[in-house]
Amino acid sequence: MDKSRTYGEFITSMKETKITSARIFIEEWEALATEEQWEQLRPMPLTKQMVLSFAENMARRFWRMIADGCTDDYIHLLTEEGHAFLREIHARAVEFGIAVEVREIDRPLRPSELCAALGAVQVIASGE
Repeated sequence: MDKSRTYGEFITSMKETKITSARIFIEEWEALATEEQWEQLRPMPLTKQMVLSFAENMARRFWRMIADGCTDDYIHLLTEEGHAFLREIHARAVEFGIAVEVREIDRPLRPSELCAALGAVQVIASGE
């Protein structure tokens, strides 16, 4: 018997990430809803829209942290962590039976990545 996975199970599993900033973002994000709201949300069957909404929320949090970054090294670290976490969301969603492509979840986290994705600029590796 195939038991559908719940939103609560998905969010709980995402808290197991090793990416510290992502765990903090999840805690902050969870605090935006009341316990009563979470009691209603947790048992709901997980849907693709729920996964995409969660991923978008996490991407926005990384985008803001990156925008506020004070050094190139820190910005680079946050960008790498952000993409790693978004790919982790994708992998977990697929594991939970959600048909979603990585490109739907792993999105640009910096203005330069967005411009490159839109074809507005060409990114050249340093030293070229």
